[in-house]
Amino acid sequence: MGFSLACFMVQVCPPVSVSYSSCLPLSSVASTSSVPFSRDSNQKRSIAAIRFLKSYGLKTTIANVLMLQNMQDYPQVRELARELDVEFTIDPTITPKMDGDRAILNLNIEREALHRVFHDEQLVGDVEEFCRPAAAADEDEMDSLPCSAGHTACYVSPYGDVYPCVQFPLPTGNVRRQRFVDIWRDSEQMNEVRSIRMRDLPTCSGCGHMTGCTRCPGLAFMEGDMRGPSIQDCEKSFARTGIPSKNLTAKRPAGAVGLVQIQGVRIAVAGGISA
Repeated sequence: MGFSLACFMVQVCPPVSVSYSSCLPLSSVASTSSVPFSRDSNQKRSIAAIRFLKSYGLKTTIANVLMLQNMQDYPQVRELARELDVEFTIDPTITPKMDGDRAILNLNIEREALHRVFHDEQLVGDVEEFCRPAAAADEDEMDSLPCSAGHTACYVSPYGDVYPCVQFPLPTGNVRRQRFVDIWRDSEQMNEVRSIRMRDLPTCSGCGHMTGCTRCPGLAFMEGDMRGPSIQDCEKSFARTGIPSKNLTAKRPAGAVGLVQIQGVRIAVAGGISA
């Protein structure tokens, strides 16, 4: 987000959470006083915008997208957030493009690095508690919604296409041809998404990770079945607990010791980390 947009938001918005995606290698940023402004004007403008928003009382978050190129730098970015007195989140999930292109997944961090993130007590707090296996699902949890996509939020593309979520590329209508309210209320695709409950997921409903997994139906959809498991979230649960999911166990070749290559997970950190 640029400085000009930050100025506009201060004028029109009440206090809200504003994320700054930071995927630049910031290994040299040990403190705000030593930020190499002359080396990176974008970084300078971002920090100036954060300070500007803070001065007007807007809650601000630095979001650090982890990838192979900057995996080693998140402690410094976290320290920068601490010195600026703003929240900090990390997200090590690189997702496929909306057109289904998966080549970008090559930027995802390796399994060992992901394991270290999940076991960093400065992020998760009590590592043993955070990495504890999930409890068994009860009837209420079996009847719960898999995700809020299509229920409380949706995504409208620049071309007017409406999707259940920015990460769920199932077309449900187009606001250039239909009223949004008609799409929201009457779209066959949107209502199909809304009809799904946890017990309707043939693999995940029988998995021991169900109550602790952050399964994304959009990622599952891009992998072929919105009611199926998302391999990236299965791998996240494995990295966190060390226990393979039902899906990973099924995909493991007979006699194999290792599991499939981890391709990324999503983590939200704000004074900690949430699975």
